Amino acid sequence: DDYNFYESRKLPLSQYPTLQYALDNADIVGLYFAASWCPMSTPITELLGRVFPPEMLLPPPPGHTEDKLQQQQQQQQKTLEGGKHKFAIVFVTSDRTAETLTSYPKPNWISVPFDSTEERVALKKHFAVCARPELEELGMERKYEIPSLFVLDGETHGLLTTHGTKDLQQYKSLQALEHWKELQHLVRALQDKYS
Repeated sequence: DDYNFYESRKLPLSQYPTLQYALDNADIVGLYFAASWCPMSTPITELLGRVFPPEMLLPPPPGHTEDKLQQQQQQQQKTLEGGKHKFAIVFVTSDRTAETLTSYPKPNWISVPFDSTEERVALKKHFAVCARPELEELGMERKYEIPSLFVLDGETHGLLTTHGTKDLQQYKSLQALEHWKELQHLVRALQDKYS
């Protein structure tokens, strides 16, 4: 029974290259929408940085603006069978300048490149999340505000929770990741049962 349903078809999130890299290489992915100018984002950004130190995160792909030696060391620290990292953070900015992508995200966050406007906009529309100042420009109906942390299953691309920021604020530790792992097991068990 080696058939894997998820590998047999193209999954919807495969169309986003930056996110796809994280989904391919991490068991659980945090898709984080925020902005440096947003006073609500800063405490969540700082908490994410404290709870998930760089050495436990999937490093950005080669060519990203990261120290090569640090990447090589962290590549050796993969923590799951099959060579996947436990967690990755993909950052989608609502800032207006590229400079914030060099200073605002924490080390080893995978940022959707600022010049990839199409990917950033498509992710915001797909997840119905953006900053209030972007609403008119994006011409979308917003369901979530920034900061928002969507937690995704790396294998199935399934959404585990839209309440990642609340989970972080509640647990303030790696217990948040354990909580998401429990959600992942529950969702997969239900999928197996009903598919």
